[in-house]
Amino acid sequence: MSKLHKRSRALLLALLIFICFVPSGDSHKEPVVYAAKRPTQEDIDKLEGEISDAKNEQDQLEDELDDAKDSLSGLNSKQNDLLEKLAELNDELLALAEELENLSGQIHVKEKEIEQTQAELDEAIRIQLQQYADMMDRIQFMYESSQTIYMDKIFSAKSIADMLTQAEYIQQMEEFDRKKLEEYQQTSALIEEEKQLLLAEQADLEELKRAAEEKQKEVSDNITQTANYVEIYNDQIEEAEDAIDAYEKQIKDKKSEIKKLEEELEEERKLMELAKAAETRDLSKITFTESDRYLLANLIYCEARGECYEGKVSVGAVVINRMLNGAFPDTITGVIYQKNQFSPAGSGSLALALAQDRASRVPSCYEAADAAMRGETYVGGCLFFRTPTPKKTPKFVIGGHIFY
Repeated sequence: MSKLHKRSRALLLALLIFICFVPSGDSHKEPVVYAAKRPTQEDIDKLEGEISDAKNEQDQLEDELDDAKDSLSGLNSKQNDLLEKLAELNDELLALAEELENLSGQIHVKEKEIEQTQAELDEAIRIQLQQYADMMDRIQFMYESSQTIYMDKIFSAKSIADMLTQAEYIQQMEEFDRKKLEEYQQTSALIEEEKQLLLAEQADLEELKRAAEEKQKEVSDNITQTANYVEIYNDQIEEAEDAIDAYEKQIKDKKSEIKKLEEELEEERKLMELAKAAETRDLSKITFTESDRYLLANLIYCEARGECYEGKVSVGAVVINRMLNGAFPDTITGVIYQKNQFSPAGSGSLALALAQDRASRVPSCYEAADAAMRGETYVGGCLFFRTPTPKKTPKFVIGGHIFY
């Protein structure tokens, strides 16, 4: 057997099980004859209780929704605070980067100044040493090799004034050498002092740079940590938004459920009021014609051709129950064509089925019509049927319909 054939058989079996499933477990019980059943106050009270419970559940869901929205608002507020902090940290990091760049520039300039000062210091020391060497050469020449020359220059003077002039000249040379030596020593000292000052300034700049680098690392770590917190809050916000969406969907579904229950309650109340004023007709005194059978069978075809046999009989039983209830017309034709009651009668599909006798294509439709006209029913005296209401467990569920 091919896989496609097996799958088709499985789908067909599942469809048959779904159509004919009756939760009460008595889909195969023998049909019985009922008189038309009137709704009771107990039925009304039960529906009102279900509506009250559903509204309480809705109120609880709305409270939980409000709590979820408050939580979301708090999460958004905290995330916004973190985002503001993150922006401030980013600005601080940019400022620190600019400060570091500026300090690096100052350190570079300071290094150049120190290099230039060191060169000046080296030159001053060189000149000082050269000056000292020159002076020592002159002293050595004056007092060792050329002492007689200087003495001759003094003694060869033609006058005392000239002699004093020669002696003063020699003294001035010595003073000049000493003065120059002192000046170079002072210059060297000043240059060394300036160098030490520049080195101190460089050390200060290096310390500022180190502190700025540490601050930069601290801010960078804070940015990473804050960004992680933002991501955590983002996940929590998504969870809160999903929870809000879920609550809103549940509330929407609950409102829909309440609306359907209220509609059903209104129908039950209306039916009870009608039933109070209605006379119950006796099925044994009613004679059905072949046209009644033809009409009922084709209505069953339109409403329940895909249902199991019990489901078809139950649709016919609703028509008969109405005919027996004084609140409805007393003929099958009157019941079926009563305004806004059976959709096939209003849509034209019943007229098309009657024109072609489509019920004959499904013989069980005629069998179900005959059974219903004999007073057989699987749903008691129910006067209505519809598709199931969510979370509603009515007394009679047959196939794809509930009967009430």
